[in-house]
Amino acid sequence: MTEMSDTMKQMKDICDGICDKLEAFHEGLVYDTETGEMAKFSPRDDSDGDDDEDRYEGLYEYLMDNLGIKAVMDLPVTDSDNLVGCIITMVWGGPNIYIDTYTMRVEGYWGTEHYETYLPRYICDEIDDIVRDLLTC
Repeated sequence: MTEMSDTMKQMKDICDGICDKLEAFHEGLVYDTETGEMAKFSPRDDSDGDDDEDRYEGLYEYLMDNLGIKAVMDLPVTDSDNLVGCIITMVWGGPNIYIDTYTMRVEGYWGTEHYETYLPRYICDEIDDIVRDLLTC
């Protein structure tokens, strides 16, 4: 068995990290932008005047911080109910990382290397619901 290259290790870590974060969002956790950690949301004492809610990111905010969303639709496209999946570009330029709800994977590409990891259907459904809502705006 050959040893994994450094770029493959980095790509694997990023893809697995995205899956872990999506799972944590599903479990009701939020992303704390100050600490860089997933946490249970708890309103804090606002006596310092800071709006602490702005430091927390949920699944919607996480997905909106992307580089592009492609909707995969069944034909004929009559409304957002024809959505069968989406491809969300999360990282671009080395590596390129995508969330693909149609194939239920987080996929990474870096040069000739490729890595993919499974994304559970229930998480894909949550992401598709958000994209479906975006299509009706």
